[in-house]
Amino acid sequence: MTGLDPLQPVTAAVRADSFRIWEKNRARVEQDIVEGRPFDAFVSERGRFDAMFDFLLRSGLWTAATEMRPSGLKKNNGISYRLLNGVECLREMAGIDTPANCGPLLKDAYLLERIGFTAEKIERRLAQDRTVIDPESLLNHLGRFTEQDLEAGFGQHLKVIRSKRWLRGGVYAVDGHDIVIPYGQGYEGAHPISEGAYGYKLLVLLNIQDECELIVGYILGGLPESEITLLRRLLARLDKTMGAVTGVAEDSVDGSRLLGYGSVLRTQTGLRHRFGEPGTGPEVGCERSHPTSTGGSGSALD
Repeated sequence: MTGLDPLQPVTAAVRADSFRIWEKNRARVEQDIVEGRPFDAFVSERGRFDAMFDFLLRSGLWTAATEMRPSGLKKNNGISYRLLNGVECLREMAGIDTPANCGPLLKDAYLLERIGFTAEKIERRLAQDRTVIDPESLLNHLGRFTEQDLEAGFGQHLKVIRSKRWLRGGVYAVDGHDIVIPYGQGYEGAHPISEGAYGYKLLVLLNIQDECELIVGYILGGLPESEITLLRRLLARLDKTMGAVTGVAEDSVDGSRLLGYGSVLRTQTGLRHRFGEPGTGPEVGCERSHPTSTGGSGSALD
């Protein structure tokens, strides 16, 4: 048999510029910043979590999220629903698709302690090489929420956004998304389409800004329903839960209104209806007069 001797050390040529070494010197870094010297900042994954968590706490959005009590919860024993809501927020922030994949997150002592778990419980569970809570507990918790619970929770988020006066600009948009579930017969409210597939239609109402899009409303319906029908239902629900529909946008700085005789657009990336005040600026896309949603001869929105 030929080949390298397994005990023979193998070396490889490595260029000196392949490595970067930083000296850990907090006092010097602080002094350089105070003196206005140039510096580089590298945000770690944990630092990104901290920044998002601090923002949610300061803004009041964390309270709105964690105070959602599921109707299916009969007794306030066991793990607090506020803690479980906090874990769900962390899961969303981490971009983890399902609770079953939350193992590493549920062993992160630093983050779990920040959202309210006691140090004693965290230490005890980790010493047994177990997650602080079982992923099944989070899954069961999410299953206790009703549609009305989620709508009420979203309403609390929207109240925070309005109180912060974050709704700005005169343009609102409605995005429609088809959610197709192969062989999804057991999904509640899912409508059959073809070849055994089921699905939903999600309509999202957005406040369009230069740097972001704020979700101010949503509705879930069946795939056969038209976007304009879902939009009417969404506006009626907003009118009932948030006061007059135009009031959703009255808090914006320039006093714009949610609906007006603006334009309705269909973009290449999907269905998007833009409702803008006259003079809000040029739009891109195939423009049609309000309020027709998909090019048909639909009636005006009441």
